[in-house]
Amino acid sequence: MATVEEVRESLRAFQTNYLGNTRLQEMNRGWDRVIRIEVEDHPDVFTLILENGELRLEEQSGRKPHMVVRGDSEIVTGVFFGELAPTEPYLKGELTVSGSQEDVLRLDFISLMIWGA
Repeated sequence: MATVEEVRESLRAFQTNYLGNTRLQEMNRGWDRVIRIEVEDHPDVFTLILENGELRLEEQSGRKPHMVVRGDSEIVTGVFFGELAPTEPYLKGELTVSGSQEDVLRLDFISLMIWGA
């Protein structure tokens, strides 16, 4: 089990790498979304907020999410650190992503642009 701090660090790493990619920021300038991250083995809830191409991390945000990403701490941490491709745990049901198909595909594309293949 990953600690809450490790989960937080993985989300910060994702945020930092996103913000370091000006092409991604420009591509997502009109795609404002609230993405709730639920970690099954911790009570903490994290929220990634994408507005005007910028991405920020909030904890315990009360904003209504467009998408919800849910998994245990090991899966969530691995995916957001880029150590684990989301496809396999998603297909096994270990990682769930709720939202419109377009939003899920966009988040997958963002991850691919940040972490590579």
